[in-house]
Amino acid sequence: MPRFTYTMALLVCSASALACEPAPPAQSWVLSHDRNQDGQLDAHEWSSTQADGFVLRFRPGDSAEFQRLDKNQDGFLSWDKDELWQSIDYTENPCAGWPW
Repeated sequence: MPRFTYTMALLVCSASALACEPAPPAQSWVLSHDRNQDGQLDAHEWSSTQADGFVLRFRPGDSAEFQRLDKNQDGFLSWDKDELWQSIDYTENPCAGWPW
């Protein structure tokens, strides 16, 4: 019985090690356009954003959209739950076909 328990534990651990858990889509999109790597987008970085394989519920690069999305009016957009979290999705599941 201990051998069976050990084998099952090993299989469960191995399966979870191979699991694919992509980053939240908003985080991936923001970081792909974050030139200075501070984890958020300023107006200059925003001006050159594109959809790039994401479904966006806003017009990227549009200055009026930047102002509308900047909920706390700090001059930056972050991927957190207050600003972009609900506005971005992946066009395709990044884990489709996992594992390769």
